[in-house]
Amino acid sequence: KKQQVLIEKLSAARTPPSSTPPVRIAAAPPDAPTTPTPEKPREPWSPAQPITLLSGSKSYLNISFDALMDFGWSTTPNVTAIETGDHDPLQRGFTLPNEEILLDGAVDPYFKGVADLVFKLDKDNATNVELEEVYLTTTSLPWNLQAKAGQFFSEFGRINQQHPHAWDFVDQPLVIGRMFGPEGLRNPGARLSWLLPTPFYSELFLAAQNSNGD
Repeated sequence: KKQQVLIEKLSAARTPPSSTPPVRIAAAPPDAPTTPTPEKPREPWSPAQPITLLSGSKSYLNISFDALMDFGWSTTPNVTAIETGDHDPLQRGFTLPNEEILLDGAVDPYFKGVADLVFKLDKDNATNVELEEVYLTTTSLPWNLQAKAGQFFSEFGRINQQHPHAWDFVDQPLVIGRMFGPEGLRNPGARLSWLLPTPFYSELFLAAQNSNGD
């Protein structure tokens, strides 16, 4: 017993007491469940929204259709003698003088295109089709310049470049029909315009167009 007590004393003297508390390693918490990121809701489609040609492209296409129908009466059966416009009422009763399909859009970063196809009924109710306008306009020229080429209504006055559905009245102003013909001043050509840097709208046009036709 004396030897056993002596061995325990010697062992206790050689092993100094540890002043550092034992380090406890905490178990890692379980991974928290990841919440999926909600997808951004898509905006509802609107009829006024242009049709995108390619995904991620700035090219687009607008399509519109409008129709005009007139009804009226006159003491003269020869209505075209008093109505000079090509899209004016041309007979007593009902008239369908203008139904048009308009296509416009960005062709590429530098040009915008417009095409206007018109359908109309003559006095015998036969359908006529005409290419009223088709042209390209630039979108990125410097110094407020813009070029235009194709078949288009000349920017002369206020009414000439307007289509019938934009008129305030049923028929074309008499002065336009007598000065510029039944279709107004419209032919193939090209024009260059400059938007003046003024606080009010002011633009200069220089155009050259064919002079043949009605």
